[in-house]
Amino acid sequence: MEKQASHEPRSEKLEILLPNRIGDAIMSLPAILCLKQLTEKYDQNKFQISLYPPTRLFEIVWSLDLFETKKLDEIQIFKSWINPSDRTIVLDSSSRHIGIRTKKSYGEIIPTKWSARFSVDLPYLDLDKTEAKLPKELINFLGNEYKLSLAIIRYFGLCLEMGFTTAQIIETFRLQKDFLEVMKRGLDDDAPVKWLPWEPTLAKGSYLIFCMEAAYGTKREEKRRWQENNFIDLADKIYEEYKLLSVFIGTDKEVKLPKKEYLVDMRQRLSLFQVAQLMEFSKAYIGNDTGPLHLANLIQIPSLCIYLSTEPQTYGPIFADLNFPLINPKSLDESIDAADNFLRKIS
Repeated sequence: MEKQASHEPRSEKLEILLPNRIGDAIMSLPAILCLKQLTEKYDQNKFQISLYPPTRLFEIVWSLDLFETKKLDEIQIFKSWINPSDRTIVLDSSSRHIGIRTKKSYGEIIPTKWSARFSVDLPYLDLDKTEAKLPKELINFLGNEYKLSLAIIRYFGLCLEMGFTTAQIIETFRLQKDFLEVMKRGLDDDAPVKWLPWEPTLAKGSYLIFCMEAAYGTKREEKRRWQENNFIDLADKIYEEYKLLSVFIGTDKEVKLPKKEYLVDMRQRLSLFQVAQLMEFSKAYIGNDTGPLHLANLIQIPSLCIYLSTEPQTYGPIFADLNFPLINPKSLDESIDAADNFLRKIS
């Protein structure tokens, strides 16, 4: 007897390229979580979804166990020419997607940028257009229910692009801290990373993480950076009052740290995954509004963030209750008072 052909529809191959900047990539994760919850509830077998985080964040995103997580390298680009995805969504305007073959591409079309060429425009990725391009009901729900900033909310448009409705998102999306817990995925011999206990000479909870830089250590966004000497003076005062060490991270070693036993220089010495491990055992994070702030928030440690040219309502991290904003401090004394209140609250 001749076997009848199956009429079950084939799963769509969907690839999502997370933003290339550390902070933006982390801020896109609630929308990815929402997509996971929606596909599990409504279309479990409709999509075959893969995530491509920036290389620096691969281990961290992989460990969240949201979807299949891959590295975007020459091999993956070559495979896309043999077996192209049905849809590829690019969540920022970088050129990471160049060379990938796909049947339908989604991204923010920027007329002046040659690399921003897509089949479907995602205008809400531009923060100046988010409020006009996304349903107001969705923005209000995510802002009121979960205190998500606009920079996070904009990525929820990808769920709409996949055919889900605003009502379905509101009915389905739930955000709890354990839903985005780093190293949620169980480790085994085949795991690409190992989350090892941090074993420096620093005792757990005996130190703070400081990051003095923003915009990857360049001079192009100095307006986002608090003066470096303010951070050092603040670290001095914190040690005098609380006997907490200050561990400085980042990629820029241009500013020299004074040789003091309570100032620990780990700049340019750790991978981002190791920074995450260092944060895991720290008491809190203090720094500018930049990528390490969002990593600290994802690791779920409290943060005191200095906002100069940005504001938490627009650019705040995922878990707003863990972030204590210090907006445009006018003096070192003001920051010392803020740090004192911050450390008392979390102690």
